[in-house]
Amino acid sequence: MAGGPKPPMNTPPLDKLLAVVVVDSENMRTLLGQMLHGIGVRKIRYFNDPAEALEALPEISADFIIAKLSMEPMSGLEFVRRLRRADNLHVGTIPVIMVTVEAGVREIIAARDVGINEFLATPIAPQALHDRIVALIEQPRPFIKADRYVGPDRRRRTGSYSGQERRNGRKSAAKAPAATEA
Repeated sequence: MAGGPKPPMNTPPLDKLLAVVVVDSENMRTLLGQMLHGIGVRKIRYFNDPAEALEALPEISADFIIAKLSMEPMSGLEFVRRLRRADNLHVGTIPVIMVTVEAGVREIIAARDVGINEFLATPIAPQALHDRIVALIEQPRPFIKADRYVGPDRRRRTGSYSGQERRNGRKSAAKAPAATEA
């Protein structure tokens, strides 16, 4: 299939999106750029230094960011932490796809906890990248701004919860079975 994955009929036109790639490896930047181009993204800005990206983002109308987890001198986690705390509301809420070679549970949880939207482990398949970008557009998650967390809602499950509700004395949607005497 030449030219990358074929999007479903209802997929938004990716050629209208502006992607920002924040990766300190020239080879990975090139590969991501080729993949983005192959799936239809035509507008791409590249940064090898996360600090430079943070400085430039208020002037860029980015639709999403792809950032590498392990970078020097600023890690991808620190980049996203600073991004989410930006004074500029648009900048602070730009969706982020984190890419990494290290895809253990610890890395995934750390990335989620700083406010990433999606996570991709290398090697990255073009279809997987396409699917994550489409998810950012078609299924945006509510943005949360709290004392200890700023980022997209981390809960992905839908449906009713049948366990004990522990937040602020609220009752759960489903009732627990009645206790019976023995």
